Amino acid sequence: MTHTSADLDPAIRSQLSSLAKESAETVARHLVAAGQLVDTDPAAAYAHAAAARAYGGRIGVVREAVGLAAYFAGNWMTSLAELRSYRRMTGSVEHFATEADCERAMGRPEKAIKMLRAPEVVAQLDVDGKAELLIVVAGARRDLGDAEAAVAMLVNEAKSARPGRPSTVRLWYAYADMLLAAGRADEARKWFALASHADEDGETDDAARGCCPWTASKSKRPNSRTTKLRTTKLRTTKLRTTRPKIAMIRTAMTRTRTKIRATTKTKEMTKTRVMTARRS
Repeated sequence: MTHTSADLDPAIRSQLSSLAKESAETVARHLVAAGQLVDTDPAAAYAHAAAARAYGGRIGVVREAVGLAAYFAGNWMTSLAELRSYRRMTGSVEHFATEADCERAMGRPEKAIKMLRAPEVVAQLDVDGKAELLIVVAGARRDLGDAEAAVAMLVNEAKSARPGRPSTVRLWYAYADMLLAAGRADEARKWFALASHADEDGETDDAARGCCPWTASKSKRPNSRTTKLRTTKLRTTKLRTTRPKIAMIRTAMTRTRTKIRATTKTKEMTKTRVMTARRS
C-alpha cells in the first residue's frame, strides 16, 4: 500500500515544512507506515520510524516517533535516547513517564525513582502526566522489593483520582496491583473491581485475571508477577521479565494516534471537506 504526505495528520505534516518536498514526502510515508504497524508489528514500525529519522532527524515529531516506536518494539535504550532528544528539542515533557519506564526496563529502578525528584520537569506535568509518573515510580519501588512503599506512593492519588480522567483507571489498577504485591488481597480486590467497573476501553486485563469478581481462593488468585496492564501503547506490568512493567497505556496510545501513528484521514472526513469546498 502506497502512502503519501496527504495521509498524515495536518498538524504533523505542517512540522515537515522545513524539509525539501521530496524528503517531506518520504518522512510522511514512513511515519504513516510506522503508525499503522505499531500495534501489529512493532519492529517494522520502528524500522519505518528510523527511516524517517534519516531524512528528518532535526524535527521533533520525527524523534518522538522513533522514541515511541522503539518503546513498543522493546528497544528501551534507543527509546530513552530519542524521547530525551524530543524533550530537549521541543520542551515537551509529555513522555517523561515513558522515559522513567525505560529506565526500569533496563534494570535501573533507582534512576526511575530519581526522576520523580526533578522539580523543573515534574512541575510541568499535567494531572495525568504526574499520575503516570507516580505509577512508574511506584513500580520501581516494588522492583526493589518494597511493595509497601509502592502502596504508600499511590494511596493518596488513587483515593483522590477523579473518575473519567485518562489516567484514573490505570491508577486504580496499579494501586490494586501494589496492594496485592504487599499481601493485602482484600483491599486489592476492592480496587481491582473499581478499576474494572470504570474500564470501558479495556485498558486492563481483568478478563485474563478473572478478578471481577475474584475468587478468594489462594490457588485462583491472580499472580502479580505475570499481570498485564496493557499499558503508553504507559504495555505490560510484568516484573521485568522479557518486557518491563510499563505504566503508560491509553495516554500514550491517544497521543500516539495523533503523532507516531500518524492519523490518517477517513473517507468520511475527505468527503465532508470536498463537499464543504464545493459549497463555498
